[in-house]
Order: sequence, then C-alpha cells, then structure tokens
Amino acid sequence: MHTSPGDTAAARAVSTTKPTERQLPIRRKVTYAFTDLSGNLLYCIISGYALYYFTDVYGLSVTAAGTILLVARFFDAIGAPVWGMIIDHTHSR
Repeated sequence: MHTSPGDTAAARAVSTTKPTERQLPIRRKVTYAFTDLSGNLLYCIISGYALYYFTDVYGLSVTAAGTILLVARFFDAIGAPVWGMIIDHTHSR
C-alpha cells in the first residue's frame, strides 16, 4: 500500500469506515414518487393534446408537430438549469 507523506493511520481509519446510513421510510419514498408521477402524467396529457391539436385542428403534419414538441424540449433542457441557478442565487426574506 502506497502512502503519501501526509497520510496518517487515523486518516486511513476514517476513510475506511462506512458512514451511518439512515433509511427513508417506504411511505416517504412512495409519496415522493407519486408527486413525480403526477407531474409526468400531466406533461404527457398536455403533450398528447398539443400533438392532437397541431395535427387535427391546425393541420400540421405529424413530422412538423413532433419537431415543434422536440424543439420545445430542447429549450426546456437549456432553460431549466438556468432558472434553477437563478432561483438558487436569489436571496429573499
């Protein structure tokens, strides 16, 4: 075993011990999953309706409608982290 000059026995002992793990109760995991499920379900319903509207009501081709939804997801992929950083750095009362 290679040791560095600043490596001590106490540091090796600390690094090899496992941190104590606290398990979340299954109820909390399930409720968290339900909130994520409801958000994704809402997104799927709105996207499905938008696709129906673009193709049957507005008269776009399926390719054009799918491209519109894809471009919107790209904007969301860029915008979500930017808004997250803005929110993280906002200090309000």
